[in-house]
Amino acid sequence: MPVVSLVLLSFVALLSSPLRGAECETPEATLRAVTGTVALGVAPSFRLTLLNACSHEIRVLSPERLLVEPFILTVSRAGKRVSFGSAIADPPPVQPSQIIALQPGELRTFELTRFKEDLTSFEVGTYQVQLSFPPRPGPGFKTSVATFHVRRPRSGT
Repeated sequence: MPVVSLVLLSFVALLSSPLRGAECETPEATLRAVTGTVALGVAPSFRLTLLNACSHEIRVLSPERLLVEPFILTVSRAGKRVSFGSAIADPPPVQPSQIIALQPGELRTFELTRFKEDLTSFEVGTYQVQLSFPPRPGPGFKTSVATFHVRRPRSGT
């Protein structure tokens, strides 16, 4: 199960493109590195943004609950997967208070700053990261791919 520190930033977004129709069930999930470059030995952190681009309300797990759900962390470098364990423990049952409604056009962003996996062990290079949330409850979804770079520490720091 991932261990995360969470900062929730919530606001309603104005969409410039048309909303998706009744077949829409899942939020658009965007993952971005908070800082594009981290020093060797420093764990990257990410912003996860969920957008309801549907023309109707959708229900999703609250950010706090979403982050204790088992999810798959996929990391790759130069097209090759970097090995990390994934969360396999079953969390307790979902409570009604842990489900939130996202209105059409609503956007929720929060930060992932700590994971169960050791993200400080990357070598110098460029990495791609994606999170996959399996169905529970409702349909599962994947985030977009985030890219970050690991550099050698600057001399004198």
